[in-house]
Amino acid sequence: MTPALHPFRARLARGPLLCDGAMGTLLYERGVPFDRCFDALNLTDRERVLNVHLDYLRAGAEMIETNTFGANAVKLDVHGLADRVRDANWHGAKIAKEARDIIGQAVWIAGSVGPLGKPLAPYGRITRASEDECRCTCKNFCCSESTLGETEGTEGYFHRSQIWQASHLGGGIGEYQKSN
Repeated sequence: MTPALHPFRARLARGPLLCDGAMGTLLYERGVPFDRCFDALNLTDRERVLNVHLDYLRAGAEMIETNTFGANAVKLDVHGLADRVRDANWHGAKIAKEARDIIGQAVWIAGSVGPLGKPLAPYGRITRASEDECRCTCKNFCCSESTLGETEGTEGYFHRSQIWQASHLGGGIGEYQKSN
């Protein structure tokens, strides 16, 4: 007997999946300057983030990414928010789920995990701390029931592999989220 495919793999087997685009670009277009912390908007200007998600869903996106590309302690520290990593990620997932619920359709939600912004060892100074940071960020997504983990522009295989391991150690990648 052939084991059942994970719902996400089954969906991909049917053909291309329409996803959202560049959250940061749209936030900038909507008046957020590049020197602001886009991830902090999950805490301070959630309506703006929600409206970007809603626009993508109304345009037909079947999957949206959380507004958490830089929501790690290394990047948030630059803005004095290193102690708000969990909050920024949790609220980022919550806002995406709220957009899904408003639209009232089954939508994939991917937790966006961007680069730490500094080179990893042996080329940089971030070593074990980077592994712990990746685990923390991915566990936050698992705790917030983000559907999928997605990495962009990461510093290399080490970072991506740590994120992948952390997402599985943190409770696994969640299931497809259907609206109520």
